[in-house]
Amino acid sequence: MTNPYKEYYLENASAIFGDMMNCVANYYKIDGDEFLQKFISSGVANQFEIGHPNYIAGKSGFEIANEVLKKDDRFENFYCENKTPEYWAGWALAKYQWYKNKPFKEILSYLNFKKITDLYYPLHEADITKFFDTADKTKKAV
Repeated sequence: MTNPYKEYYLENASAIFGDMMNCVANYYKIDGDEFLQKFISSGVANQFEIGHPNYIAGKSGFEIANEVLKKDDRFENFYCENKTPEYWAGWALAKYQWYKNKPFKEILSYLNFKKITDLYYPLHEADITKFFDTADKTKKAV
């Protein structure tokens, strides 16, 4: 299976995605699943999926959230030093999307953001492959 972009971009891309989801949940106070539907319908999800440099390396998570939400908070930048469950869930989702090379829309049809966030306490310190296995089992159960 060919991944959408080189692995050396993955850590940066997943950190950006985590920051974006942390911003959405803890700055804008928007439900993660609601936001991800906007992310998909905006076309930004597709750009992230194919590894467009603007989205996996060129913009911050805050900037991407603003683009999707059509906000203009240019002079403010939300940064949370503590990694939240929402950050981890976004980070893990981006890694899973890269690993599976499937569209976010397909992944989110069986694994919503709330489910991912709920996995934070059992899995956030485990190897990421434990999350992949859990996500795959969720898909099979659907």
